[in-house]
Amino acid sequence: MTTKVGFNPQDRFLVTIGNTLVVTTQSGDTFGLDVAGHRVGEAFQFSGAKAAFNPEDRFVVTMGNKLIVITRSGDVFGHDVSGRDIGPAFKFSGSKAAFNPDQDRFVVTMGNLLIVTTQGGDVFGHEVSGRNIGNPFKFSGSKAAFNGPADRFLLTMGNQLIVITRSGDVFGHEVSGRNVGDPFKFSGSRAAFNGEVDRFVVTMGNLLIVTTQSGDAFGHDVSGRNVGVPSLLNPGANDTATFDAGPLTSDLPLGGSVHLVMRRSGDFTISTHAHDSGFSNIDYEISAVLLAASGIAFTFQHGGHVEGTVAGLPFGTPDRNDDSTTSGANPMITREFDGILSGARLLASLDGKDKLVGGVVGMLGDLLAEAAQSLGKAAVAGAVALVV
Repeated sequence: MTTKVGFNPQDRFLVTIGNTLVVTTQSGDTFGLDVAGHRVGEAFQFSGAKAAFNPEDRFVVTMGNKLIVITRSGDVFGHDVSGRDIGPAFKFSGSKAAFNPDQDRFVVTMGNLLIVTTQGGDVFGHEVSGRNIGNPFKFSGSKAAFNGPADRFLLTMGNQLIVITRSGDVFGHEVSGRNVGDPFKFSGSRAAFNGEVDRFVVTMGNLLIVTTQSGDAFGHDVSGRNVGVPSLLNPGANDTATFDAGPLTSDLPLGGSVHLVMRRSGDFTISTHAHDSGFSNIDYEISAVLLAASGIAFTFQHGGHVEGTVAGLPFGTPDRNDDSTTSGANPMITREFDGILSGARLLASLDGKDKLVGGVVGMLGDLLAEAAQSLGKAAVAGAVALVV
């Protein structure tokens, strides 16, 4: 088996039950992958019944140990899941759910609530008791996921509805009883921002999990209203290299860090963090150089802005943190990967833009000189810009 998740074209739905990722195929076969900490285990096939194998099956969600399938006509079926076995299908009594195929867009669960959102952002709920679906009710408060194609995924985490846009921005709504709170934007990293490369998004506890068309699974730890930087949950033994630089300091009340993940496939993800602990606002620049054993240097620069105490005067709160995540691919990573894996070194520097005597070009040049010196050479063998 494999640790890849949902990478076959016939894989149709991805959900979670406890600490298990559950994949259902077009033919109704069901596979699982247990997640321990930040690692995805080997895939296994569930015994028992097939699930969600009819073309008219539109949504699959979970509630406790139940796998719930909703058809285009609104009929709701369930399977009790015990260990690695899928129980026979049963039909819920009571109300239909999500039976307006032209209007109903997302279905999620929260506790014993089955929640349906429409194209226009209206939010409806059904109380689920045992094997019965209660009559629908409309939530008061805010609309959710009403921005058409721009809103791509809807999830739940605790009492929050989470909306992820195509650009990777993450928004939330606190749900209290039968009321949906006003939207807020999560700070920190974006998620599922790689267009159609990112295929499924689910939650597991406080972990937001994004899986790609190739089966890679990335996790974001969510703390309060902050989304952490992504980390690969199913790396191959010799296919992924991870590097960190920091804490970075400067002559200003400015600190930060850099986190870089490279894969043999040529993909990379680089995350940066900057924090202003002083009075003044700061425009900053972060430069990073990864030096491979061959002497090839991979370079990256990012500029941003952080706020100091002055931005919050007299009664506001300054935005002291700036987090950035950039992903891409470069064939040179694949060519140099053995040298990257066998002892590459990540160097990084951080400073205010107005403090850079030689500008951002000089800042990167200083890092390249430092990298060459670490090899005992006058210059690096070559420099490859990860982001142009």
